[in-house]
Amino acid sequence: MKYYFSVILCCVTILINAQSNNLNNLQTELDYELKIYKSINNLDSLNLLYFKKAIYLKEQKKYDEAIQTLNRINENDLSDSSKFILFYEQAISNYLANNYNEVELNLNKIKYFINDIAFCKNLILLEILNLNNLQKWSESKALLISELKNKSDSNSINELYKQAFSLKLKKVKTAQTLQTFLPGTGHVYVGKTTHGIINAGLILSGLAWGAYNFYHGYYVTGVFTGFFISYVFYSGGIAYAINNVGKYNTSRINKINSDLNNKIIEILESQKKPNQ
Repeated sequence: MKYYFSVILCCVTILINAQSNNLNNLQTELDYELKIYKSINNLDSLNLLYFKKAIYLKEQKKYDEAIQTLNRINENDLSDSSKFILFYEQAISNYLANNYNEVELNLNKIKYFINDIAFCKNLILLEILNLNNLQKWSESKALLISELKNKSDSNSINELYKQAFSLKLKKVKTAQTLQTFLPGTGHVYVGKTTHGIINAGLILSGLAWGAYNFYHGYYVTGVFTGFFISYVFYSGGIAYAINNVGKYNTSRINKINSDLNNKIIEILESQKKPNQ
């Protein structure tokens, strides 16, 4: 009894602490908004408060809110270095929020508005990783090779990207056709073999039950508890197969990009060591 009481007490304590942290986070955000309101006529202070709040939200993993806060900053009166920091933070927050097209836009803004090569050089890693996530592997590979100090490493880079270039994604039309004419095979096509077997079994069971009832003269029962149920699993199976094409492709792409990005980070970090 004491054991169960201790477990319950621990769970309650964790919930209370979590609630307390949420309240503290909300209070911090409200404090920032109050300071922002009081600084409405001081542009420098206002932009600084927006930036600080955005960094806080990013640390709390509220990336979309951090992006919205950064977008409130008036960039027109910022210096080049301040613009770089703003665009860079927007790019990082968008990257963490998986908004890869927005990251590309932020990086292009830096290249266009900031004429300092040193600033732009600091973005190479982020740009390479983002190009991979956009499946622009050819551009990513070319940029990575251009950054290599030892050009002989280009062979290993070519090998690194070979898996990405050879990736064959599943097609919605193929999954739909297979599942339509051979129920279950559409699921197998997208890597859901168990689901395919179960789906085919349910459809056949429904048809068999419907036929059995028809044979014995129970036509209504055969239609509604046999053929209709079979049709539900048949049409649902097609929809399921189609929906899983996107999930299958996304999973494969994410796996390749994860391996690719980890290796790229390792390569670029290793290049920095001799200079440290």
